[in-house]
Amino acid sequence: WDVARAALARAEWLARAAHLPQVRGWTFDEGMRLESAAGRHDEALAWARRGIHHWKEQLSRRVEAVSQSASLFEELEHSRREAAALRQQAMALKDAALQDPLTGALNRRGLATALATSAWRDPAQPAVAVLIDAAHFKAVNDPHGHAVGDAVLVRLVRLMQGLARQGDLVVRLGGEEFLLLLPHTERAGGLAVAERLRHAVARDDWQRLAAGLAVTASLGLAAWGLGEALDDALARADAALYRAKQGGRNRVVTFDGQVEPGPAV
Repeated sequence: WDVARAALARAEWLARAAHLPQVRGWTFDEGMRLESAAGRHDEALAWARRGIHHWKEQLSRRVEAVSQSASLFEELEHSRREAAALRQQAMALKDAALQDPLTGALNRRGLATALATSAWRDPAQPAVAVLIDAAHFKAVNDPHGHAVGDAVLVRLVRLMQGLARQGDLVVRLGGEEFLLLLPHTERAGGLAVAERLRHAVARDDWQRLAAGLAVTASLGLAAWGLGEALDDALARADAALYRAKQGGRNRVVTFDGQVEPGPAV
């Protein structure tokens, strides 16, 4: 009995020194069995009490560890949400810097950024620039107010975006003048898009914005040649737009002088 008790006492001491709680708990169980078998019930009860105290300590440590882990997880999750929110704010700020705040179309800076993307246009493919002007816009603002005028500009952009393909650029250049850039497009294809846009503007139900309101658009179109600066193509599109305005508005004019009046229905 004495040899067994000494062995268990040493085993318990070594388990405690080596931080082996499972082994130490086993020594308490064995000590209780040993003293019970020897008929020493008080000593068996002492081993049992030491075992209970030991496992209470282990449980307390586990609860604390779990609590710390949960707290750490909450902190990590909070940090993750904050980082995601900051990324969203950064993206929103970036978009705001590149977009017209009223219509959501690209602004001039957004246009420059888009054109700097190498994938925007295959340099071996043609492109078309279409300038769009809301006809007699002052006649919208003056009688109906600037709020209606703003709503008209927003609606114009929605109509342009509705006709635009993926990769086409809708840009607000300023005031009531817009640009639609069509990559990988021949002159005939650009002319067809411009005509569809002119018809869409003329046919839209503008009176839902204000009683008696009617809006039309004048469009000037020019091909954007390979290796050519965009400003050169825009200058030709602007000249075509000027002729469209001088010719009675609500029409598409290409830089080569072709007019597509096609009275809107």
